[in-house]
Amino acid sequence: MSAYYIKLYLTSVQPTFSGVDVNYEDAKYVLMGVPFDSTSSYRPGSRFAPKTIREISIEMESFDAELSLDFDHTPFHDAGDIKSISSPEDLIKKVSMVVKDTIKDGKIPIIIGGEHTTTLGSVVGLKELSDFNLIFLDAHLDLRDEYPVGARVTHATVLRRCAEKIGCDRIIVIGARAVSKEEVEYADRCKIKVFYYHELIYNNLDKLIDSIGGNAYISIDMDVLDPGLAPGVSNPEPPGISFKELIDILKTIMRNIKLVGMDVTEVNPLYDPSGVTSAYAAAIIKKIVLLNEAKQP
Repeated sequence: MSAYYIKLYLTSVQPTFSGVDVNYEDAKYVLMGVPFDSTSSYRPGSRFAPKTIREISIEMESFDAELSLDFDHTPFHDAGDIKSISSPEDLIKKVSMVVKDTIKDGKIPIIIGGEHTTTLGSVVGLKELSDFNLIFLDAHLDLRDEYPVGARVTHATVLRRCAEKIGCDRIIVIGARAVSKEEVEYADRCKIKVFYYHELIYNNLDKLIDSIGGNAYISIDMDVLDPGLAPGVSNPEPPGISFKELIDILKTIMRNIKLVGMDVTEVNPLYDPSGVTSAYAAAIIKKIVLLNEAKQP
């Protein structure tokens, strides 16, 4: 096993996620925090999310009664946080290299942002090693070419940059509701599959999402949830889906895909002293891991 860039770019943290930390060599899932929010256009603060999500995760029960599985018994390693990220370009470089290391070693990377720009790093790292679909759950399309003017690598342009890397036909967006005309026109022209929020409300989820399959990377911006439920995000956009609806969507997705990686981004602890948004993020990570474990023979 290599893990060269994991050792080079990451620093260990305490507490670890859920207090679970098997050795890297024995792990199937490898978690990494990305404390970066320098392109945030409204409310910076998501750089604090890896710490708060870990802290609340150890206070949450580990057993999932629905699946009859215990997260604390999963082969899960917390590799710590990527250190000293100086720019969006540095972010992409470091995330891509550690994701590549993880995939080469036959493991599944789990990323906690930080801002949604993080996903581009994962896409760059995965692209060299595997064909995959990107399932992007977000209140926004993140398809602007520049935002602000002159800035091409930001949280508001990340999906456009991903589309340029892997192709529009590899992208599925779920839950979008806060969009610009430019973004909608680009998505239509490029033929990105978009399930808008209003479509999720008025249609059967299975019919909308059952077509998803193959290798897939799941990226979740926490602003996809209704901000009344999850207020601690950088760009809240009411209305939004409920936590139950999100879990139902994830169950449908997980039935049909081979998980190659995932991220949870844009939790902003500065705007949620209750910690409920961080708790939702921790619960999402645990649920996806256990849904994946439930599929194993």
